[in-house]
Amino acid sequence: MALSPADDRRHLAAPGLRTRDSLFWQAALPEERLGVQLYLPIGGRRAGWNLAVWGDGIGEPVQQVGSAELPEGADLDDLAAGGIRVRHGDPLRAVTIDAETDRVQLHAEFTGRHAAYSYRDSPGGLPEWFAVDRFEQTGRLTGSLRVDGRELRLDTIGHRDHSWGRRDWRMPQHWTWFVAYAGDRSVNGWIWIAAGTWGFAGYVADGETVTAVDRIEHRVRFDDQYDQRSLDATVVDVTGRRTRIEMESFGVLRLPDERSGSEVREAACLARIDGVEGAGQLECEWPIEYLRHLTA
Repeated sequence: MALSPADDRRHLAAPGLRTRDSLFWQAALPEERLGVQLYLPIGGRRAGWNLAVWGDGIGEPVQQVGSAELPEGADLDDLAAGGIRVRHGDPLRAVTIDAETDRVQLHAEFTGRHAAYSYRDSPGGLPEWFAVDRFEQTGRLTGSLRVDGRELRLDTIGHRDHSWGRRDWRMPQHWTWFVAYAGDRSVNGWIWIAAGTWGFAGYVADGETVTAVDRIEHRVRFDDQYDQRSLDATVVDVTGRRTRIEMESFGVLRLPDERSGSEVREAACLARIDGVEGAGQLECEWPIEYLRHLTA
């Protein structure tokens, strides 16, 4: 399914229906042992945000959350919500991010280095409980990050996604999502299980060439509190090519949400793609009650 420029903007619902847009940007900074991400869910007239910096290089994670009312018809060409502002430029290619909170300030330009990839183009499609559609894109993040007065210049590879449509957070039994980037290659993978069924999505990007994932053979290792420590995976794309991904965490951010009954854990990682060193992020989603059982 070909994405259109309109898919890089808000997806407004018809009268009487509800929808949501969810935007996400991340970068892993192995030289600083830090991960940074901005999550921006938008529904109706309200936008929330979760801006976080974490990892071995900072001690306790720094997490800034909030929400703000939006004006009628607010779009993503230039959307301001409290201290968060995003401005979309070239559709499906460029975004400017400005985030000002008490402890974290992020000012950056994201530029995709390959075409955005729709999960609906995966061989198994996209499950209805997750979204109407979702695209993923690896690119370059340039600008600055300031945490509690410590300033870092950003000129690194990063990643973004954008999904739209309602999500049933209580449907998945578990998922593992990751992005790894090394040299001019990047790999995105999503492994989910819901209602007893497994599914896979993602891509392997070689420069500007993007190839869909068919399946992922993987093993995630956890500590005794079920923070993810490492991933060893072989990504098999639709051409039959096998790509080896190895990831090792240098910090985990926990994001529980009692309202949805779901907890997402984000690991900033060192990564290797077929032995070439890089960085990335490894995410695991769990039902909260199941996590409590595992860690009891």
